[in-house]
Amino acid sequence: PRSAMSMWKAYLENSLEIPVAFMNCKEGGKGLIDLKKIINKIGKDINARRESREMRPRNVRVAVIGYPNVGKSALLNRLAGKVKAKSENKAGVTKSLQWSRVDGFDLLDSPGIIPAKLLTQEIAVHLAICDDIGSASYDTILVAAALIDEVRKVGFSLPSYVDHSGFYKRYQLNIGTMSGEEYIFRLAQSKFMGLELQAAERILDDWRKGRLGKMALEPPPAIPYHTGYYRALGLKKGCDARQIKIGYRDKARVLHPDVGGNPDDWDKVNKAYTILSDEGGARKRYDAHGLIWDIQIGNYRVLNDGEQPPTIRSVANSMGTKLLTAGGSWKSVAKVRKGQLRMPLMSAGVARSSLLTKAPPKRPDMRRRMVDAAGGRVQIEDEDDGRDLLGQI
Repeated sequence: PRSAMSMWKAYLENSLEIPVAFMNCKEGGKGLIDLKKIINKIGKDINARRESREMRPRNVRVAVIGYPNVGKSALLNRLAGKVKAKSENKAGVTKSLQWSRVDGFDLLDSPGIIPAKLLTQEIAVHLAICDDIGSASYDTILVAAALIDEVRKVGFSLPSYVDHSGFYKRYQLNIGTMSGEEYIFRLAQSKFMGLELQAAERILDDWRKGRLGKMALEPPPAIPYHTGYYRALGLKKGCDARQIKIGYRDKARVLHPDVGGNPDDWDKVNKAYTILSDEGGARKRYDAHGLIWDIQIGNYRVLNDGEQPPTIRSVANSMGTKLLTAGGSWKSVAKVRKGQLRMPLMSAGVARSSLLTKAPPKRPDMRRRMVDAAGGRVQIEDEDDGRDLLGQI
């Protein structure tokens, strides 16, 4: 959606000072032109520094880095103007680093990267939803249910980010207030002869191929130059306390429910007045940092007193800002152990499940097993060193 693109562009360019270009790797178009302009500008600066050191100019070296199956090889091919790297709609096609040379560019394609220490539960679920992790690594029904829950949550807070009508047009079934698991159950009963797995696979496939419409599930962690509260009162940034009161009274005469106004519009005016009337606290933080995304309430809010503004690192790092992590519990953080990435999921129907990047290791050869049927536990004695291993049945 355009609103999501504009918000992310503003955040990256204003907060992190990173140039941004949006493009469709299948079509190219204006986004490709903008990206080449950015690369050429950076290349000119690099070669200018090389010439100042009496070094010869060289081609611009461009490395394409990102999560698996996000179109890195397709982007490289679009920049090259020809097929230089193998590209498919699945993760794991690119196995190693590959250099390609075209006029003016040295392009480096790379395999997908998942930072082992920078994953929270929400990021792990988003990776599975977008097919950035192999389908054998997660429970399809749980991930599809999580997608429905995310669409409902984000759609409630940011209606311009998602379009619920896409689900009705596709399946003739509204999301409404149903949970993800309930929606999959009802869809399976009405369209797939009660087969929930097929219903979940269809939802994920339609989502990934854009059949449900253009949607975005992840808003930027902050809106640094937000002025919506001023606009809600018909004011501009820099107004004084007297002008804020006058603006609030003028809006009350028109939007208050007692005079026939819309309750939702009146709530926005009230919220804006609450923030802007607090001269020394909330308004000062609002003017300095704008709004931040609070994953616990599923909406933007003003920084609390003494709270630090979020960054990309604090969003991804489980040890960062608590409001942007999955509940602050270690159980909700993805962990890597012996090459196996474990990403816990919480579900209404299942107490606890996990996403695994590969099959669990095989059990070692055992000499003896003792089963306690009442307690539901298995005591295993390892043949090698006699250690007792406990596992759940």
